[in-house]
Amino acid sequence: MDDYFHALAAHYDTLKAPDRYWQWVGMSVDLMEEVGIPNRRLLDVGCGTGLAASFLADRGFSVTGCDISPDMVDIARGKGLMADVRLADMRSLPQDLAGFGVATWFGDVANHLLSEQDLAAALRSTAGALAPGGLLVFDVNNLSNYRDLFGASDLSDHGDVLIAWLGRTETAEVDGPAAAELIVFERVDGELWRRSRGAVQQRHYSMKTLTRLLDEAGLDVVDAVGLHGGRMVRPASEDDPGKIFYVARKR
Repeated sequence: MDDYFHALAAHYDTLKAPDRYWQWVGMSVDLMEEVGIPNRRLLDVGCGTGLAASFLADRGFSVTGCDISPDMVDIARGKGLMADVRLADMRSLPQDLAGFGVATWFGDVANHLLSEQDLAAALRSTAGALAPGGLLVFDVNNLSNYRDLFGASDLSDHGDVLIAWLGRTETAEVDGPAAAELIVFERVDGELWRRSRGAVQQRHYSMKTLTRLLDEAGLDVVDAVGLHGGRMVRPASEDDPGKIFYVARKR
C-alpha cells in the first residue's frame, strides 16, 4: 500500500478537491439505481477522509466506512458523517461487516493494490461483506489517464498550501505499474513553510483482467462506463482520458 496517505492525510481533502467527488458519487448512485440494490446500507471501502460520505447520505444511504490508514480514519471519524468508521485492511475485512446492499471503492482504490493477488483478496473480502444480489461499484484509472497524469508534473496553488505532483512513469503499459511523487508545502508561520512528501504507487488493471478477477470472486459485471470530461460514456474505453466505473453484482 502507499505511504503517501500517512504523509499527506492532513492535506488529502485539498488534494482531492479538483476530483469532483460529487460527480463520481452522483454517477455511481445513478448506475446502482438503474440496476437495483437489495438495501440502502453502504460500505465505503478505502473511505479515506470520508469525502464521499455526505454525498452518499444525501442520496439516502446509511454509510459505514473503513480504511487502512489510521490518519485517514481519524479525520473521517472527526467529520461525524458516517454511522461507523473502521480501521481495516480491504484484503481482509472484519467478519462482522456483512449484509451491505452496496460496497464502493472510490478514488482509484483498486489501482493502489499492486498485485493481482492483493486485488483478488480484496474482491473476495468485499464480496463477503455484501448481501445476496449486492453491488460493488468502483472506479479505476484507464490507460490513457496513466499515460497523461503519471507521466506529467503539475503545481497547484491553494493559498497557504502548494501541491506539486511529479509524474515518475516513463511508459504506462497495460496491467503495468505507475508511479508519481507528491510534495506539499504548507505555510505555517509568516514566510515559513513545512514540506510533506509521499510516493504514489499504482497499477493499471485492464478490463480483461478486472472481469476475470471479479468473476473469480463471485461478482458478475453488470455495467462498465467511462467518465470522460464530466460525461458518462458507453462503451468504456482505455483510450479517452479519464476513468472507468464498474458495477458488479454478487452471485
